[in-house]
Amino acid sequence: VAVAQGAGSGKGSGNVPSVAAAPTDKPTNPPLGPADPLNMNFCGFDYQDASSNCYLERFCPNGDSDCAMEGMKCWEYTTCNAADLTAAPTVAPTIPPSADPTPAPVNTTPTQTPTTSKPSREPTPNPTGTPTTK
Repeated sequence: VAVAQGAGSGKGSGNVPSVAAAPTDKPTNPPLGPADPLNMNFCGFDYQDASSNCYLERFCPNGDSDCAMEGMKCWEYTTCNAADLTAAPTVAPTIPPSADPTPAPVNTTPTQTPTTSKPSREPTPNPTGTPTTK
């Protein structure tokens, strides 16, 4: 936000904020709950066409402006529900699995000697009674 000098009226320096950047694209809609009636809005040439072709490509929560094909309109309360639909499956993985399996894990036995020269304190030989209440 830029500040224009000398603009406006009233007390103070007369600095007024102004917009310096171009407006962004239109915002997207918030997610709809499964029971929201807007989930039943689908594009079609008539109600029967809209209710018979339940595809996400025909979903029109914003009304007629979402219908891409000439002659279609957005029909409310169709038998479709966008909450029941899923997007098309993704393509196969781009990296194929390896043909050769990885080598087996290395089996080693535990070390028999300590890694430090001395323990930090003497361990207790047995439990020392009942636990404390701290």
